[in-house]
Amino acid sequence: MINQSLFQLFTIMNDLPYNIGDLAKESLIGETCFALTCNPQPKTNFAILRTKHQKVKMTNNDILKKLRVALKLRNDEIIEILKLVDFEISKSELDALFRDESHRNYRDAGDQVLRNFLNGLIIHLRGKKEE
Repeated sequence: MINQSLFQLFTIMNDLPYNIGDLAKESLIGETCFALTCNPQPKTNFAILRTKHQKVKMTNNDILKKLRVALKLRNDEIIEILKLVDFEISKSELDALFRDESHRNYRDAGDQVLRNFLNGLIIHLRGKKEE
């Protein structure tokens, strides 16, 4: 039982990211080995130590927020980008898209808003397509 638990531990330790630091890995191994030798049937489930990457579904609002931050865009610039593709949106409507989901004035960004923003962003960054 102890050998199987140690094997699981070292497997988990190899999966940990390198930026966690060697000291953290060593102390985790040391503490767990001490717990295993003192208690042959550990109560800790080693699967809990593994970091699971859960898939988080991003909404259109999340995508717009991340693009706004990454490109350092202000709301008036976003409105101008949307005007490039003849999509009108007011400042208050745009503010509602960036609010927290629990806020009473929150509004879901539909596919049309995101599609037009991305098309306008292409024109903004590359220029109009020459035919």
